[in-house]
Amino acid sequence: MRHIIFGNGGHGREVADMLRRRLAASETICFATDGGGGGGGGAMFDLPVLDSAELGPDDTIYIAVGSGSAREEIERRLVTMGCRIGSMIASTALVSPFATLGEGALVSDFTMINAAAVVGRQFQCNMYAYVAHDCRIGDFVTFAPAACCNGGVKIGDHAYIGSGALIRQNIRIGRGATVGMGAVVVSDIPDFATVVGNPAGPMRPSRSHG
Repeated sequence: MRHIIFGNGGHGREVADMLRRRLAASETICFATDGGGGGGGGAMFDLPVLDSAELGPDDTIYIAVGSGSAREEIERRLVTMGCRIGSMIASTALVSPFATLGEGALVSDFTMINAAAVVGRQFQCNMYAYVAHDCRIGDFVTFAPAACCNGGVKIGDHAYIGSGALIRQNIRIGRGATVGMGAVVVSDIPDFATVVGNPAGPMRPSRSHG
């Protein structure tokens, strides 16, 4: 069985490092991209880069692509091809035995997911981020590094939480919302909104100085 990381960008390379620590040295790790590798001819980090057309039902695939909508499309395509979707928890991550993780979750180094948290499919929890107790996280959600989500928060599908953002307890963040880097969220955020700053508020267009 091959362990395939779909996506060879920065996050994909981090996932490769985490898999190397978790798997036996005898197990095969590869990258895959659309149009990449071509019969295994390419390589990155001493690992083969395959074309997505080369994947099949004997492979376990870890989708390491930043965009939630892209992860959804890739997952749908891979499932149609009969591939298995893999989840990965880094050896340094702390995940409560009373938390629930959906299929395809990638939980990076030095992260925490605490008691009674429920996390949906294809969650990406980047390094030093945390999900506190009793949170409800939707499908295809991304936490950038050091995103801080306190207890009882509800986050809709496809939301993106930026690096260093801090979310107060019992907040609701809507579907497709974006929380900017370093934002401090103290009130609910509607679907598809983008918020920045402290306290977090709608992003305003920059003024012209012409």
